[in-house]
Amino acid sequence: MAEKEEANIKIMISEPVPPWPAEPVFWGWSKKIAAMVSEPGTVVDYTTLSEEARGQDNKIWMANRAYDAEQMGYNAFIVGCAGDINLKACKARVKIPVVGATEATVLLSSILGNTFSAIVTAPQHKEELEELVKGYCLTEKLASIRWAQGLMPGISEKDKIEILMSEMRKAINEDGAEVLFVAHVPDSIMLKMEGICEIDGSPIVDSFSAAIKLTESLVRFKRAFGMDICRKSVFK
Repeated sequence: MAEKEEANIKIMISEPVPPWPAEPVFWGWSKKIAAMVSEPGTVVDYTTLSEEARGQDNKIWMANRAYDAEQMGYNAFIVGCAGDINLKACKARVKIPVVGATEATVLLSSILGNTFSAIVTAPQHKEELEELVKGYCLTEKLASIRWAQGLMPGISEKDKIEILMSEMRKAINEDGAEVLFVAHVPDSIMLKMEGICEIDGSPIVDSFSAAIKLTESLVRFKRAFGMDICRKSVFK
């Protein structure tokens, strides 16, 4: 029985928001995708910050959520936000592996092609994402960051997909992007649910799936070799 429990992996992925009044549609999608991409025995729980985070600094509460995950027996934690909110603090605070959604996405994108482009859903996210990519030392592979204008509240799923795909084609044809991703976890999940995994020969990386697979690998490495992050400086 102990061997079976050791083989299982429990992952918590948290959004950067307090609890929703009702479960969002994309949560149901996330359960289906997690079942598709994760290893047998891996459990992925999609959650939010605690109720105490309402109206508070979500950076602090994201680190608290990582701590909660460790105390609750989870083997790893994912910052389920394209901003990778307070990722360094989350990694420093706990002993379990912690992965950021965009961290995993840009690392995979850099492997799948020579260049990659991201589509953001709001203009203010462009500079934030540029800083993240710079922090992950992948600026040289960044072809562009494009804002998908027209993603208004209440827009239909069909129209949203058309807008996102249009920007992706521009990134390929005008910016030279070879790999693409949407820097917004719910919309990334939506494309995956629609089976949209490539466009004009360029792969589209789903941040939710990428984060799960990287997290599973880190848990396996830790179990097999005791491999952990270096705690001499940033993660001390």
